[in-house]
Amino acid sequence: AVRQAATASAMPTSSAAGVAAAEAAQEQAARAAEELSLAHCRTADLVQHPPPLLAADALPKDQPLPTYLTKKERKRLRRQAREEREREKRDMMMMGLIKAPEPRYKLSTFMKVLGEQAVLDPSRVEQKVVQQMKKRQLEHEMRNQAQKLTPQERRDKHRRKLQEDTSKEVFVAAFWVKDLSDPKHAYKVDINAGQNNLTGVVVRLGAAEDDGAAASSSAPSSAGERGVNLVVVEGGPKGVRRFTNLMLKRIRWTQRSEPREWE
Repeated sequence: AVRQAATASAMPTSSAAGVAAAEAAQEQAARAAEELSLAHCRTADLVQHPPPLLAADALPKDQPLPTYLTKKERKRLRRQAREEREREKRDMMMMGLIKAPEPRYKLSTFMKVLGEQAVLDPSRVEQKVVQQMKKRQLEHEMRNQAQKLTPQERRDKHRRKLQEDTSKEVFVAAFWVKDLSDPKHAYKVDINAGQNNLTGVVVRLGAAEDDGAAASSSAPSSAGERGVNLVVVEGGPKGVRRFTNLMLKRIRWTQRSEPREWE
């Protein structure tokens, strides 16, 4: 009983000492954190701190790249789809759901296919084969005409083919042209940039002339006649590639167009 009483009397003293020790540790930690803060550091302003990076799960997921089939794979898929259609067609004919098509005759094979019937009346059989061939030709032309695009649809298709997505990346090309005074060359540069959905600028700087020549000539020289001409375009990769082919291969810069004579 005496031991239990002594233990009970010692418990409040030990708990108070633990609380005091915890408070002292917290004060010491706060004092150390304040002393180690960047406000008291003389070299903190000289260090370049990189921005914090996002976590791996917070990064935007890359879209999967589109898969392109080879020519052999495309042919195999078309062949398998055609075989499947023919198999379904034969099954429907066997069940009596559709009528079997008329045998297809040709002038080169109808004698072998019809046999005795062709021998008995070859003129009538030949006329029937010719009619069947004309019917097949007419159906073929009608299907082609139905699938043919109108002029407006062709223009829209060509316009969609030239349009490119430049939201993710833009290609830029710059060309130095020594002489851009020919209006035919300038017209080709301008019209091809518009057709390929390219935007840009042409900087023309005229060549420096001698003082004597400038004094003797009363008409001012045109800018960009024989100086530094810079052509800068930007757009999609295909349009820039076509425009590069125009500037480097198609245009003959040494040949000048003849002036037109207006009556």
